[in-house]
Amino acid sequence: MYYEISSWYDILRLLPFSSKIIPIWQKMLGVEDEKIHFSKKRPSLFIKTKLFFFNSLSVFNLTKRWRIFSLFQKEFQYYSAKVENEEDPKKLYNLFLEMEDVFFKEWDWTLINDMVSFLSTHFAGKNVKNTLALESKKPVEALNELVHTYSKFGASSNEYKEKKADYIKYYGDRTIGELKLETRTFATNPELLDKMVEERAMLPVQDINKSTVKIKKSLARSSTNYREISRMNRSRLFGLMRKLIDKIGAKTVGEDIYHLSLPQIREMIFSGKDFTEEIKRRKRLMLVYNELPTIKKVVLLGDPVIDFSIMDRSICDEETERVFLTGRGVSSGKITGEVIKITDMRTVSLKDVKDKIIATYSTDPGWFLLLDVAKGILAERGSLLSHTAIVARELKKPAVVGISDLMNHIKNGDIVELDGDKGYCKVIRESKIE
Repeated sequence: MYYEISSWYDILRLLPFSSKIIPIWQKMLGVEDEKIHFSKKRPSLFIKTKLFFFNSLSVFNLTKRWRIFSLFQKEFQYYSAKVENEEDPKKLYNLFLEMEDVFFKEWDWTLINDMVSFLSTHFAGKNVKNTLALESKKPVEALNELVHTYSKFGASSNEYKEKKADYIKYYGDRTIGELKLETRTFATNPELLDKMVEERAMLPVQDINKSTVKIKKSLARSSTNYREISRMNRSRLFGLMRKLIDKIGAKTVGEDIYHLSLPQIREMIFSGKDFTEEIKRRKRLMLVYNELPTIKKVVLLGDPVIDFSIMDRSICDEETERVFLTGRGVSSGKITGEVIKITDMRTVSLKDVKDKIIATYSTDPGWFLLLDVAKGILAERGSLLSHTAIVARELKKPAVVGISDLMNHIKNGDIVELDGDKGYCKVIRESKIE
């Protein structure tokens, strides 16, 4: 997924003190190209003044608006039941339109919360590394509980089946590629969860008792936690939409429905139009797309720059510079271990990752399964508020992100020293594996 970054700058320029806010936003999101590009004209003083009062009121009322997250659960359960009990494609499509109106009408509050999270986290400084956003840790704890139940009672027991149903209900759509509707998840294919649990049960399981660590409440912690809640809710919405599309597909063109756009699905349902040839064309195109390499940017605007302001460069000398990689330390701890490079989570098992240091381009929420058993993580992309950083902190795994050209400098089997406080990775012994 690629973003038109100039559109974000256009929005941020509408805010008061935008010249101060934009650099913070860049740092929190790990934006590499710090040059600012606008695509719209500069807003007038009247508009900025008007928006200043609106945004001030929004931030003031933010803690009251957090109640929308509890309201989400009620609305989500209501529409989940409606989708579950409906089979008619036309009614299912109309349900989608209704859901779109209900769930999106206040989603802008999550953007306001994001900005509060960015700013408060920035001013909280290094203290953020010692805080937990507990919502993102819940899938890990729930999975460990499920594994514990499996090990104690077996896969055919009622205890396991009940715990499995609960896991799927709350976290069944949290998986790799969860924001692609065609992705098969634990909710769509429960046997995938059985396989994961069986594999996880062969490895040591962490204590399933909930953490009782007392952490002082702060705006940074609260807003970041609600940011993670909104991400989890987003995954659930994608899961509900996936279920809805699957049901329409079952009554029409099967899995080929994922080769059609929403307007085409509507036309197929309500007008009976045949898209067989269009589906064939899309399939041929996908064969081409799958062979294309993933690139960091569609257009490179200047030289990528990483902020090394928190990095103590004195610990790097000329002799070690070749194998000394710097980035942003986002989760505390210093460890030494073997590297495993991962470009596709689906190609590795939990056993492959156990007690190793993951090196990757970036992660998404579905990677929590691997992070739970890994020793630490290195990533080319990321920031203090990226999912990699947040989950690493919650699982107490040292992590460094924003390491320029990491995947070209490091190899499978390298023994490295990772320092999540100072933000560096040093290759101690290079792998002999070609």
